[in-house]
Amino acid sequence: MTMYVITHKLNNYKLPAGYRNLLVGANKKRIDSAQYLTDNQGDNISDKNSSYCELTGMYWVWKNIDQVQGNVGISHYRRYFSDKSKLAEYIETVVTGKVIPLSLSRADDYLKDYDWIVPKKIALEDGEKNLYENYVNAHYKKDLEATKSAIKKLYPEYEATFDKVFTSNKFSQFNMCYTSKDEYVAYCQWLFDILFEVEKQIDITNYDTYQGRVFGFLAERLFNVWLQHGGNKNIKYLSVFDLRTRSREYIKQRLIGGTKKH
Repeated sequence: MTMYVITHKLNNYKLPAGYRNLLVGANKKRIDSAQYLTDNQGDNISDKNSSYCELTGMYWVWKNIDQVQGNVGISHYRRYFSDKSKLAEYIETVVTGKVIPLSLSRADDYLKDYDWIVPKKIALEDGEKNLYENYVNAHYKKDLEATKSAIKKLYPEYEATFDKVFTSNKFSQFNMCYTSKDEYVAYCQWLFDILFEVEKQIDITNYDTYQGRVFGFLAERLFNVWLQHGGNKNIKYLSVFDLRTRSREYIKQRLIGGTKKH
């Protein structure tokens, strides 16, 4: 089993057994570490990293899936799965200085009963009613419309699920997962079929750096469509912790900020 940790720089966080750092956008980056995999070997889309984000790593894993023994997953250099409570994570941070990510032996135990491990759904903020409103407020409506058109063309049986997901107000974010090789391959085939079709239909030439990450943004939403379609996938939702909020300094500042002055 392997959990690929998507990174664009050196990652000094000590990782559990089975976690492998995967440098994305490697065609334009170099790091001095023989321990890192890179997304620019063999069949790859490394050159698309500025618009596909972590998906260039996901694509590389898909095309090199034969190298994986057992189950497979995707994490980020600063985001990891955890089945501990937030309080337990804070205590672990204070005592040891870090939170240990979910072990793959534990993850494999979950997959005895579930098809997928994914991030817990997060509710929308700022009074937004649903995912459709959330997307068009933050990004370009035409890109979402192109995505729906691609689904109607390639996978019309998913259109109703697409509509249902975009009327909900919660979704799993971050393009993170852990699952079987078969499930991973099936998802990637579906996802990249759609995204490559969308890429043909939209022009992102004048997008700024943030909006240029369009395919990463779309994939976060599409993952929820994949998971919900048919209602036959058993899903384990786990917390995701961010290293920026799991440090002694962060906790210290929170405690100081939360202390009332008399």
